[in-house]
Amino acid sequence: MAGRKPNSRSSIFPGKDGKWYGWVTMDVKDDGTLDCRHREGETEAEVTAKVQELEKQRDSGKVDKPGTKIPNAQWMRTYLDGIAPLRVSRLTLVSTYRPKVER
Repeated sequence: MAGRKPNSRSSIFPGKDGKWYGWVTMDVKDDGTLDCRHREGETEAEVTAKVQELEKQRDSGKVDKPGTKIPNAQWMRTYLDGIAPLRVSRLTLVSTYRPKVER
């Protein structure tokens, strides 16, 4: 029977949706939490290749910093100005979305 994998070891597994998922522990962030990166794909081989690429970056020390979090208010304005107009009618945006966000 296989035991538990060691800490910081990458994992690849099938999801319930039929896709494959991979997680790679890259480093420890400044706040002490782990910097884990996620990859997904249609096949196990595809995800394995993506995970191996991340592991190469980690091992060579050429890792990009994880994305920075933006405040919710800034994200909502980005959504209202750039994303929502592509998905909902102008009337819905003006009468429903924008007043709720601005309130």
